Amino acid sequence: MKNDSTTARTLKQIVTKLTESFMPLTQERHSFIVNHVSPKVMHGNDENLLSLTLGTLLQNVIMLSREQCIQVHSTLSGDCTYIQVHCVDPKFYNTLQVKNSSLQLAAEKMGGCISMSYDSAAGTTIAFSVANQRKVA
Repeated sequence: MKNDSTTARTLKQIVTKLTESFMPLTQERHSFIVNHVSPKVMHGNDENLLSLTLGTLLQNVIMLSREQCIQVHSTLSGDCTYIQVHCVDPKFYNTLQVKNSSLQLAAEKMGGCISMSYDSAAGTTIAFSVANQRKVA
């Protein structure tokens, strides 16, 4: 799909499509994904690369967790969009960190990065930040 103003999808639409495509896998793992992304958030990057990177990230989270509510949020800050994927399962932080190291290269191609944090009370949060020129619809 071309990435221009007439065909570009919102970030929420991209996450919704990914969520739908992972439905069989999430059901198999007894988990589900909640899309909290604002419908106003646009992306200023290659939609295919963004979908591939975010999709791989979500797939890794789904495969390494079980019986979880996986939440996807977004935050706009200046010229950057932050996409947070959150899961409270404490077991997979270290494994996920190793698996996602290859995604860092794809994120860097979009002028972004992937970082992770873990808190024993809140769980694991993966932050995927990308430079963004178009912020809202």
